[in-house]
Amino acid sequence: MTLLFTRICDEKDFAPALQSGADAVYLRLDPGSGIPGAIPNCHFAIEIANRAAADHLLRGQDWPETLIGIIPAPDQDIAASLAACGFKNLMLAPETGRLLKTCEPEILHGFISFCHAQNLKLGLGGQIEAPDIPRLLLLEPDFLVFPSDPPHSTRNDSPLDRPAIALARDLIASFDTGSKQPFGAPDIAGMAKRPQERRNSMVACIETGETDRLFVHDLILPAAIGAYKSETAGVQRVRFNVDLAVRRQISRGQDMRDIFSYDLIVDTIKLILGRGHVQFIETLAEEVASAMLAHSRVANAKVRVEKLDILQACVGIEIFREKLSESAAITSLFPGSEIKTGGR
Repeated sequence: MTLLFTRICDEKDFAPALQSGADAVYLRLDPGSGIPGAIPNCHFAIEIANRAAADHLLRGQDWPETLIGIIPAPDQDIAASLAACGFKNLMLAPETGRLLKTCEPEILHGFISFCHAQNLKLGLGGQIEAPDIPRLLLLEPDFLVFPSDPPHSTRNDSPLDRPAIALARDLIASFDTGSKQPFGAPDIAGMAKRPQERRNSMVACIETGETDRLFVHDLILPAAIGAYKSETAGVQRVRFNVDLAVRRQISRGQDMRDIFSYDLIVDTIKLILGRGHVQFIETLAEEVASAMLAHSRVANAKVRVEKLDILQACVGIEIFREKLSESAAITSLFPGSEIKTGGR
């Protein structure tokens, strides 16, 4: 489950940040300062600009598990060095630009996997905007930092943005695929425990029985695909057209809690392509459709995949898949339990 971290600049913000929905808070430290004593749910973050800074920082130090190393790029050498010297937590926060403008989703996903192999927890920070949160949750980082906290930030007196923390909390809680409340489904039982303004926002997200058509058309990406030996040496252009029937919510798009973003379609396709060579476009189309139907608000998916470089024409496949009803899904989990009709 992805946790929500929030930076605080003053100890008075500690309790309000947690009450607004943060799982933990952190304070930034100067590289030359000492590490304060342990505080429950409080971490400390220190910037590590490059390999030289990492080497200097690590000499003769015994770092607590509450320390987060902030690095500006998905550098595997720095991550491995920090892991070897006892660091448990890293935060990726590019020095300039939004995180998703600086790093493609498949690169971030690969770095998260690398860090996990090094027994490191990796958080994503820097310049993150509300529409980025569902996209980043696809990557399953250990924590997200919100509101945005760019590197070299010197804000020491900015007020705590409690509504922004509450928004991020709701997005994470509703998206988490490991929770009982999948993306888009409000936690009705938990509403009574929420502050009034957050409770109202969750009620407004209850789904109607209607659907909207969300689509991404003419997305052309390089893909390692094909069953012929000649197709295994490189990549070729593949065009994607995806149409989703998304269950509409009562709220009319007030904030990101009400929106199913088309970015989720694009990022999912990129992540699937990032896994490596795929032999058949049929497999690729099925994987895209299956990933889309995993979101609770998606009722059905039409996926068209075309190879553009194989012939003097485009060739491909179009599939249409619907989500199984709850009863059908239960039956399929227990082979042999299907209802029998006809004879005795």
